[in-house]
Amino acid sequence: MAIYHLSVKTISRSAGRSATAAAAYRSGTKIHCQREDKTFDYTHKGGVENREIFTPEYVPEWATDREKLWNTVELTETRKNSTVAREFEVALPAELDPYQRSQLVRGFVKEIITRHQCVVDVAIHAPSREGDDRNYHAHILMSTRRIDHTGFTEKTRELDEKKSGEVLYWREQWANHCNYALERAGYRERIDHRSLDAQGIDREPTIHLGVSATALERRNHSSHLGDENRETVARNQARLDRPLSLDHEIIATEKLLAELESEHKTAIVEATAQQELDDHAKAMAFLEDGADDLMARWDAELEQEQRAQQSEKVEKVREAERKKEQTQKREREQNHDRGEGRLGFVRNSAKCSITD
Repeated sequence: MAIYHLSVKTISRSAGRSATAAAAYRSGTKIHCQREDKTFDYTHKGGVENREIFTPEYVPEWATDREKLWNTVELTETRKNSTVAREFEVALPAELDPYQRSQLVRGFVKEIITRHQCVVDVAIHAPSREGDDRNYHAHILMSTRRIDHTGFTEKTRELDEKKSGEVLYWREQWANHCNYALERAGYRERIDHRSLDAQGIDREPTIHLGVSATALERRNHSSHLGDENRETVARNQARLDRPLSLDHEIIATEKLLAELESEHKTAIVEATAQQELDDHAKAMAFLEDGADDLMARWDAELEQEQRAQQSEKVEKVREAERKKEQTQKREREQNHDRGEGRLGFVRNSAKCSITD
């Protein structure tokens, strides 16, 4: 079942951390930090499903080289307590395959870049062998400064201020991106970025364990956070076992009705779409039949026109032959008349000679 998780973290020198070390660990690569003159080698680290750097358009070439990028970030910040990087850690729906997970993160990151014009280094991690096999997650490591063709510029202060609402905006956007990916993949599961209370769910949220507590739990050692989560799970189970209060029954009934209404609307939409497809198929079949009739009529009309044209040509030839015969006949008659005239003249001339 898909779960919602997006946490925002900062990589700060005041906590003894560096952007070069964070980038090397998350990407499972080797980076030499120029500022500390120290090499961070995590090439032996497994479980990195995908790693990729995203930038705005028209940035220096070094921005796409992981080692050069994060060294430049470190050298750009001069204060000893500087925040050198920011991270969104997100849980990926286990229902999705590797390509779908990658496309989900890409779409989300491209929106971050468009909005904040920063550089983003993404590492998608598969579940560890000792942990939950559904724990696909992504580390979205971001520069704290915008970047253009000249290099890093001003800070992205809006992500530091709670009043700006940027973090809440991105929490909601991540839920929207995940739900769209689940829908496209054909799953009915959805996630919600809101608190359980805001969703009307009578359940206490558990606490994110973090790296240290998770490591202890994996070695079968209890941790303070792990104990708190186990107590929370027990209380939630007790809620399920006891009879629902009237208010909770109303909330549960309203939620069930909303789900049934949503399913009903979905069924209507699907039925309407199927009816439209059937009507379209019938219309196409009708048009195809009509087209056959129309083509047959056109062929008959064309054949009739060709016959008419042929008859007209034959008639013209016959008319020409009749005119030719008439002309020849007149010529013969004229020649005959001229011959008779000459013969009469000769006869008259002969009579005159005899008389004389």
